[in-house]
Amino acid sequence: MSQTPCWRRIKKLEEAGYIDKRVALLNPEALSLTMTAYVMVKTAHHDDAWLKRFSDGVQNIPEIVEIHRMAGDIDYLL
Repeated sequence: MSQTPCWRRIKKLEEAGYIDKRVALLNPEALSLTMTAYVMVKTAHHDDAWLKRFSDGVQNIPEIVEIHRMAGDIDYLL
């Protein structure tokens, strides 16, 4: 199958809701990304204004690829 018909089929599957998203898996070694670090954040602030500032701030840091709200002693895992 050539590229164009294959692409049309993918688009139809997306439009029908069978495909939620497409992702690209990058080669970390080719990008010189050989280390993964987890940062735990504990805060005394839990109001909407603080969360907005925190969220806006971490979104501007390209090295942070995931943010998780945690239950328990740690509030956020980056």
